[in-house]
Amino acid sequence: MGESLGQVNFGRRLRRLRQARGLSQADLSGPEMSKPYLSRLESGTRKPTERARVYLAGRLGVPVSAFEEPEMPTLAEVVLSLLTYRADPETDHERLREAYENEPAADLALRWQALWLLSNRQDGSEGPYLDALLGLSEQLGQPGLHAQAMAKQARYLRAQGHLDKARKSAEKALESVEDEDVQPADIASILLALVSVETELGEFELADRHANQLEEVCHLLPRRLRAESLWTIASQRIYARRLVEGAEVLNQAMAELDAASDPLTWMRLRFAAAGLYLRTDPPALDTIRQHLDEAEPAVMILGGPHNTAEFLSLRARLAFLEGHFDEAQQLSHRVEQHSELLAYRDLMRHRALTAQLRLVQGDTSAQAELEDLAREGESRGNFELASEIWRSLAQIRPSSHGGTDQQS
Repeated sequence: MGESLGQVNFGRRLRRLRQARGLSQADLSGPEMSKPYLSRLESGTRKPTERARVYLAGRLGVPVSAFEEPEMPTLAEVVLSLLTYRADPETDHERLREAYENEPAADLALRWQALWLLSNRQDGSEGPYLDALLGLSEQLGQPGLHAQAMAKQARYLRAQGHLDKARKSAEKALESVEDEDVQPADIASILLALVSVETELGEFELADRHANQLEEVCHLLPRRLRAESLWTIASQRIYARRLVEGAEVLNQAMAELDAASDPLTWMRLRFAAAGLYLRTDPPALDTIRQHLDEAEPAVMILGGPHNTAEFLSLRARLAFLEGHFDEAQQLSHRVEQHSELLAYRDLMRHRALTAQLRLVQGDTSAQAELEDLAREGESRGNFELASEIWRSLAQIRPSSHGGTDQQS
């Protein structure tokens, strides 16, 4: 019985390895192995000889031990499991990557879905997956999928600080669906990216026009995308100094979801709210603290290194504005451990904060560092971020004892 079961398992692994490489039984057979014999091996009715194992391993490009390893789940099984349930992001990503690489001949639509999930990582490593996703989108010939891929690339480029490239990608995505019958969610995903980029570039008139288009389709969107859309519209309003209107839209966004239904988006909405209120003049410190306090339990449970770094960075900026410089310094040191995971704009704010802390402590060389950071933002076209850094420098003045004080 044990030997028969081993034959069946060998046959299953052999069939999966063959199919994953897009080979037929005729392709795999040859002078050293007939097709009928190969068929009986796959069905488990014949015991493989050592010579057969070596031959098949060589033809398939795998070690002989591959036939003895536990059976790998198929790409379809992994994708389905991740769409219905996710446990550990690192483990999930590795399982999906292995399944994707093991089945190069899988259905194109299935590979597109796998690449979409692989490119959700948001730690800077998703670039190659996005390139592959764009290429596969063109092969599939579905405008909606291609537009989604381009919009996702725009969000990635924005996170990396490449605003001009991000805008071009989002504009191209919008142009590609103008004469197509696509779903409101596809349009919304493009407008989300475009409004965010135009806002950071300081192109408020264009951003306002596209934000109004996004607002028109909000009622047609699923709740999570509707919340993200409202969050983006609120950001655009607050950046444009329409604070009351922006706050109203932001409250609508946060009311869309609860912590139980979508804890990750719920948490990130509170990050977004805290970050936006840090930009108001004067910053709404009590409101910022409230949103971060609300988000903290979720960060502890499911945040991961990327979200934890962003959360600590927001906490550090709040502590600095409250005048708690020692606390801000300690939090800033903790952020430094994972600063490479921050989006470009958040990394620039973190660097600006560390320079501000040094300036407060009397290190006048930090002033030049802040000026360099502001100029870097300008050179990348991120004039809003540059303006934010220039303001942070202007808010610190020399103290009577040779150090510096934060202006009230």
